[in-house]
Amino acid sequence: MAKLTTGVVRLSYANIAQPRKNDDGKAKYSSQIIIDKTDKKTIKAFERAIEELKADPKAVAKVEGKAAYLKLNLRDGDTDEAVVDQPETYAGKYFINANSDKQPIVFTRDKIKMDDFDIEEEIYSGVYAQVSVLMWKPIAPALLNMGRSDMLTIQHLKYCSLPIALMTNPSK
Repeated sequence: MAKLTTGVVRLSYANIAQPRKNDDGKAKYSSQIIIDKTDKKTIKAFERAIEELKADPKAVAKVEGKAAYLKLNLRDGDTDEAVVDQPETYAGKYFINANSDKQPIVFTRDKIKMDDFDIEEEIYSGVYAQVSVLMWKPIAPALLNMGRSDMLTIQHLKYCSLPIALMTNPSK
């Protein structure tokens, strides 16, 4: 496992106040983390986390002993077919999906822990935040190319300046 903290990122499809059922029917807290391609520090942090996993014998053992299976799962907003029709949101960006069985701890920009009501009101698709992420690989061999990114903490930094329709959350 490798822990990292992002720079300023944007949240999309944010399910932080309440978990949302995934395709397997399991409730998870989740968000897409959108990273500006000019944020070299955050991109390097993700790259270092993957290299750390490749150096961890336990992580490598979980992927049939093949470190090459440990890949950076940042998706390119300029070329990814799932978002190419949304250039106003994804142009010049990378994105990664993160989730957690446990609700991430959420702080205000002044580093005061938020309660559930405040999370519901303040953490939505489109806000800017700093996110602490735990990167790891699942045990199941069928999931070898699907790295996991669990959210641990979120610090709300600023509100969305784009129309919220551009950052739609389908669960609401």
